Amino acid sequence: MHHAFRFELDQNNRTRSALSSHAGAGRFAYNWGLALVKSRLGQREQVRRAGFRELLPDDEVERLVRTVEVPWNLPALRKEWNHAQGRGRAVVGGELTSAPFESAARCLTPRSTPTTASGSRAGAYLASSSQPKETNHRPASSEI
Repeated sequence: MHHAFRFELDQNNRTRSALSSHAGAGRFAYNWGLALVKSRLGQREQVRRAGFRELLPDDEVERLVRTVEVPWNLPALRKEWNHAQGRGRAVVGGELTSAPFESAARCLTPRSTPTTASGSRAGAYLASSSQPKETNHRPASSEI
């Protein structure tokens, strides 16, 4: 049996304003991070095209492409965010904590990184992992 509970916040104007401010800051941070990642990926593609136009070898083109850093993880996004704040481009507000940014940055980073560069997962699956378990399949009466 499953139980569900539903709660409603009884907000006054001050808390409603604070929640809206945090939600807006989170959306701003997410959009900023998404634009940053997309622009860096676009820069990589431009470098790749230019390298192929110049008839460079594939390994040289890929080496040049890797010089454009794409902030895929939380520390890299945090570093870019702090750098942008220092230039005055991404400052959100005075009373806000870093929670909206942290939440937005976590949404931008890959959920998990169980694979290696070769595409295979290192280590054995644990019993509690999402690996499908073998089940004894009983044919339904319509399959017999």
